[in-house]
Amino acid sequence: MRKDDLEKHALSNLKLLKPCGIILLYPPKFVDEWNALSKQIPCIIIGDKPKNLDCDSIELNSFKCGKLLGNHLKQLGHKKIAYISSPLDTTEIGRNERYEGVKSVLSNTQVFFNSSKQFELYPIEKREYENGYRLTKQILSDKYDAYIGNNDMTALGILACLKDHNIKTSVAGFDNIPEADFPQIQLTSVDHGACEKGKEAVDILLEQTKSERKRIVHMEYEPQLIIRLSTFNRKKSSSQ
Repeated sequence: MRKDDLEKHALSNLKLLKPCGIILLYPPKFVDEWNALSKQIPCIIIGDKPKNLDCDSIELNSFKCGKLLGNHLKQLGHKKIAYISSPLDTTEIGRNERYEGVKSVLSNTQVFFNSSKQFELYPIEKREYENGYRLTKQILSDKYDAYIGNNDMTALGILACLKDHNIKTSVAGFDNIPEADFPQIQLTSVDHGACEKGKEAVDILLEQTKSERKRIVHMEYEPQLIIRLSTFNRKKSSSQ
């Protein structure tokens, strides 16, 4: 849950457990501690990598993801974009970079997000969805051309809110979760090879545990835009 005390707890326990390898699925905050641990136990991070983290990585360029989606919406004629996000702070590399990537293409993009304190009041099992729904409801009167969720679950909340208020406009997200391809949803999203990166991470860890000669591996996966029915030409949305 990206909490400092939980990360410290994990670090202290991993030192005692001494597993064969460690896969990090989020950008760690205590970089120096992870660097030290990676010298004893092979570690690999999947996703956005913090500066100065000195271990294996399979990286995602979230700025590139945002730019990819921004260009798609620009080509459809959208100009006034609402970017709905989970809490943004300096440690949330992916969330910030996705937004900056969109904004580099669509300068008239407004970002909306709750504080961490407010965000955590939502039930954990549908936190991102609720965040998307409620933030969208607050800005409906501003009549945005299109909406972007910082991830697909946020985008699903946006879609639900717009449907409840009989508003038809483009919505897109990131991650390309399985639900995005459901017939009733058809959400445009950015795929970043989550399963492939997981398999690659295991392969790298296995190699590192078997090899006496340690080397730092850096890989980057190219994001892919998956266009579905939730995004369409601006003229179509304005006429409905």
